[in-house]
Amino acid sequence: MGQYFLKENVQVGSLRMFLRIGHIIFPRYLFYAVLLTTAVAVYGVLGLVYEGRVEISAITFGVVGAVISWYECLRMWREQVF
Repeated sequence: MGQYFLKENVQVGSLRMFLRIGHIIFPRYLFYAVLLTTAVAVYGVLGLVYEGRVEISAITFGVVGAVISWYECLRMWREQVF
């Protein structure tokens, strides 16, 4: 009859925070979290191996950024709207 009815109200704005690869949907913060965690680990290992020391401030900022990214990633994953 040309009439449509809303079955479910979905917040499309929150879906922009996710990335679909194949059939799996990832929060965008996952990539930031993996990048920061890897960067801090590589910096720490290479700094200790080649120089014998690392800058505590660089490690601190990297770890804080990684922790925040992991927290946001897990929070978004739990609150999926789809």
